[in-house]
Amino acid sequence: MTLDTFTLQSPIRTSTKQIQKSICIHRLKHIWPQLPKDIQKQFPSTLSTFTSIPLGQSTRTDTTNRFFIDEFRIYLQRKLRLPLYPPPPTTCTCGNSIDKFGDHFFTCKHHVKTALHHRMRDSMYTLCQQIMPLISDATKENIHLELPNIFDKATQLRPGDVIIKHPLNSTTEAHQTTLIDITLIAPYKAHITDTSYTGTAAIMQKHHQVQEYKKFKIRDHPPSNSTSEQLAQELITKNHRMLPFTIDHHGMLGPISSEFLLGQENATFTVSPNEYENRSTSTEVKNLITLSMHNKRHKNILTQANKAWQEAYGSKWFTNTHHAQTPRQWAKQVIGNTFSIHSAKHIIKALNKINNSTITPKKPKPMCSSINLRTPSQYTVQNLRYPIHSIV
Repeated sequence: MTLDTFTLQSPIRTSTKQIQKSICIHRLKHIWPQLPKDIQKQFPSTLSTFTSIPLGQSTRTDTTNRFFIDEFRIYLQRKLRLPLYPPPPTTCTCGNSIDKFGDHFFTCKHHVKTALHHRMRDSMYTLCQQIMPLISDATKENIHLELPNIFDKATQLRPGDVIIKHPLNSTTEAHQTTLIDITLIAPYKAHITDTSYTGTAAIMQKHHQVQEYKKFKIRDHPPSNSTSEQLAQELITKNHRMLPFTIDHHGMLGPISSEFLLGQENATFTVSPNEYENRSTSTEVKNLITLSMHNKRHKNILTQANKAWQEAYGSKWFTNTHHAQTPRQWAKQVIGNTFSIHSAKHIIKALNKINNSTITPKKPKPMCSSINLRTPSQYTVQNLRYPIHSIV
């Protein structure tokens, strides 16, 4: 019996995962020196499990989970870090050159990622609408999409894409309100001196942390004469905490967002509050980071949801398909499918703009879980067999 066969057939799940991880790391170290430099730099991001989901874990009986041919071709090329085919134009409308992988389209200001951001925001809203009531942390009525008037003076500022107002007797969260801010970060462009996989992964982590810190350090708002320090202090006074949710151009989650969904053990990167506090010279910003990260906060909410579902319904499926039998499986599919499909659409839209041609045949149907619907009251999970509200 080979080691791979033993690993896959082992009944001890925790040990199986550790052995599988060790085998993958050993194989990765063997092939790493043979990878081209432009692949090494982005390789940790391409390993994101969320963007692997559309390859086989999502049900195809639901037509909203299906890619158009051009979308799937671009998605697969991005996932495998292959050059786009047909090759993109050499020059963008901004005047800069376009790389063969299409990374430029996630940086160029001529091709804004607003549509992709909104789809990810909507999917997180849908996810929280189902998961938070399940773990008894907030009701659906207390989960909102981009609420205005978070600040008293800077009323138009919206520091959170998804706002969760927690009950006073919450056992998992000590703060009154959580502000989840979705951020799509650009590819890392600087030269990497440490060419090892570990060194490259560490640089990717710091790249995420820089963007996460920018969310803690709220920008000044001149129209209301509000400074960054004043806005941070107002959030502290109102007992609000920030949760920067970063996603890179290959679908990898940042340290805070990964721990929020998957927990420290399964997170892509480790989270150290000192990494953020040491970046700031502002007392108010440091206090906001402390409030958001040092106190009890959400960790591993998807595993909590799995446990709550199992205690309430036993072995019953969370949806009507075996592809998503648990809340964790369903939530990862919502995020993975949303990013994979709409990041491919983003590239197609950019190519259409440059080539002045049409690649996409027609406007697709809404994504699964109704994440394309913009009105909060219309958000539903269409394929839930056992409604969560029955146990809340």
